[in-house]
Amino acid sequence: MPEIQAQGTDLPAWLNAARQNGVLSRLDDRLVAAVIHGSQRLPMPAGAVAAGTEDEPWAVTVLSGALRVFVPSNAGGQITLRYLQAGDMIGTFAERRPSIARSLHALEASELLRLDAQRLAGLAKSEPRLAWELLVEESRVLRLAHRSYGIRAFGSVRLRVANAILEIASTRSRSRGGVRPGTVVTGTQQELANAAGTVREVVATAVQALKREGIIKVSRGSVVILDPDRLAQVADGGFGFGLGE
Repeated sequence: MPEIQAQGTDLPAWLNAARQNGVLSRLDDRLVAAVIHGSQRLPMPAGAVAAGTEDEPWAVTVLSGALRVFVPSNAGGQITLRYLQAGDMIGTFAERRPSIARSLHALEASELLRLDAQRLAGLAKSEPRLAWELLVEESRVLRLAHRSYGIRAFGSVRLRVANAILEIASTRSRSRGGVRPGTVVTGTQQELANAAGTVREVVATAVQALKREGIIKVSRGSVVILDPDRLAQVADGGFGFGLGE
């Protein structure tokens, strides 16, 4: 795809959703135009996985859709790091050591904006407001990472499964008013197992328990959230793991 050549402060309509959240929502039009100059729009169909090697600096902003960020293991397992919605940014400006291969999984049809990482780094050195907002974003992402570690270290399978359901629902429905009774989370139990960091058989047991308690309803290829408040209580587990980000 051709690079985007932003002129002046006339921003394209396809950027509107990304301006409602994240770094771009906190910058004026002039800075946003400078940030997206030289970028490329990249579509990702639902279910697509983009494997990252992180051999060089890179940065993308989500224009639309919902994605899961995970680290795969050589044995086939996965660790979910965070979820992305329109406006969220991910990437790195650091040297490749220590190395980590983060991958992106499109939970629904999505579109990314691949930014010119070198240009973005240069802008951050000359634009204090951009540098500050990138720092704020990195702090938020670090908190999300700590939350993920806490869930993995201290959370039961039940808590991890509830978190996975709630996070996926929250990410996909945030622009539509948030998680409400009747919110549908599509995907197989294997995909839910990947998100929760366990195996399908264990997820099936946890899902059936939540179903018996009237918190969710299970359909083929989807989970329907019946009681978001009770699901949030299970997902918190008394550890302070609530989705208050």
